[in-house]
Amino acid sequence: MRLAHFGFLALPLFAEQFPDAATVLEQNAAALKNYHSYQYSADITVEVSVEGKPMKIASTATVVGLNPGRFRIESKSGETPAGTVVADGENTWIYVPLLKQYKKKAGVSGWQDSMQELGLPGMALGSKLAASAKVVRIETLEVDGRAHDCWVVESRVEELALGGSIEMMMRDVVHTVWIDRQLGIDLQTTLSGKVQGGPVAEAVEGRLKITKHSLRFNEDVPESLFTFTPPEGARQTAEFGVAGVEPAPGPSHAPKAAPGEPQAFVPNLTPLQSVEPVAPDSARGKGASGMVELVVTVDPRGLVTKAEALTGPQVLRQAAVAAVRQWRYRPVIRDGHPVYAYTDAMVNFDAESGSKDEPKFDLSEQVSAAERMAGLTAKYPRSPQQALADLEQDCGGASGEERFYALPQMAKAALAAGALDKAAAYASELLGQRERDWNYGNAIHAGNMVLGLVALRNGSVGQAKHYLLEAGKTPGSPTLDSFGPNMALAKELLEKGEREVVLEYFSLCKAFWKMGGQRLEAWAATVRKGGVPDFGANLMY
Repeated sequence: MRLAHFGFLALPLFAEQFPDAATVLEQNAAALKNYHSYQYSADITVEVSVEGKPMKIASTATVVGLNPGRFRIESKSGETPAGTVVADGENTWIYVPLLKQYKKKAGVSGWQDSMQELGLPGMALGSKLAASAKVVRIETLEVDGRAHDCWVVESRVEELALGGSIEMMMRDVVHTVWIDRQLGIDLQTTLSGKVQGGPVAEAVEGRLKITKHSLRFNEDVPESLFTFTPPEGARQTAEFGVAGVEPAPGPSHAPKAAPGEPQAFVPNLTPLQSVEPVAPDSARGKGASGMVELVVTVDPRGLVTKAEALTGPQVLRQAAVAAVRQWRYRPVIRDGHPVYAYTDAMVNFDAESGSKDEPKFDLSEQVSAAERMAGLTAKYPRSPQQALADLEQDCGGASGEERFYALPQMAKAALAAGALDKAAAYASELLGQRERDWNYGNAIHAGNMVLGLVALRNGSVGQAKHYLLEAGKTPGSPTLDSFGPNMALAKELLEKGEREVVLEYFSLCKAFWKMGGQRLEAWAATVRKGGVPDFGANLMY
């Protein structure tokens, strides 16, 4: 008994003595000031788990610092530039390229605060977490191929308000930071708990992780990095989303709205960054699949603040909302500044292999959704000039396949707005694209149709006839083969008495629109009799 008692008393003498957490954190806060210069990269991931299925969104930041008090941060959300932060030791500038806005702040902001200003996840410790911090163990992390012995500092709180543009709460919070014992620098930080008010209405498991790598110290860096020069077209603002962007042409008719309320409805916005949906196990078991249609609220930074499912299988709606809440768009502009706006979104859940269940069609649901969209269109009317400006804003900076798919709509919108030079430029760019996929036939047809209509507006019937025949020489596409060609140019030429070229155009269209052969023959018969056919929906395709 005496030996056992002696052994029990002796255990603390051999246990690892951990330092006070407050001291470790204080050293961490000042660690980078010990170097003439420093550089590192940070990988940031946010994971939200719905029914055990994780959805991830990633961003990155590169940091270069020169003491005292100078640093530069270049950040990306996925592959999209999210912003630049520059501090010169006295002031901090924050630039958001999507808004073409920057603001100046007196003093030097920390990189965590700066990331939140850019709409990206930051993880400042905060007084509530710091008060509960404890050093709980020593752990080795491998960074850039080297082992780093780290103090692991852990904080636990029951509830924590998360910063950022979307109000979120986290419960059962665990905040953990790995701090190099020699360098004093934090190499990894995680924050986990149950998120409420974020991607879904019900609380879900969430985790934020920041890891640093590519650390370098005391290397020569150019001082010019820490001088902020506003990019061309950028404007200074006191608050992002309030001022600094050129007004769009044409009246916006934006109704007065309370702060945070939408001021526009722009359908079919293209997400800059999207997250694939993850069907819950309950849906997989039932073989549920199909499309979920949503109405989405986008804030002035392009972040989704709200998503509401209108149609689609009930079992898939929460997963669709969770995915869309992580999407990001280009801002919608009204009266010279980015605003909150509505748009629509479609999320597709593919059927599992071998599943025989067909998605159910609910007519009343579809009617209700159509009424909702019609109501938004009526509440937020757009002139043709505003519709063109919205489309150009949404496609700004797009390239490759994304621009290829946007060009037909841009050319048609420019024509409707009376911007003939733009319409011709977009149509010509479309025709200059190389063959990419099934949409190439649509591009050939749409580009020539728009150029022909521009020619007519400019009084050149001969050019219009040429473009009509070129449009008819399209190789076709699934869309053209099914719904048929556009007849707007043919109709205007018929009204000018140009029947022969229109009949030749009909003959060319028979090569790809085999389903519409009888309709083409009926239209041709009307033309031969000196009439103008009722082309119906083919004036809109």
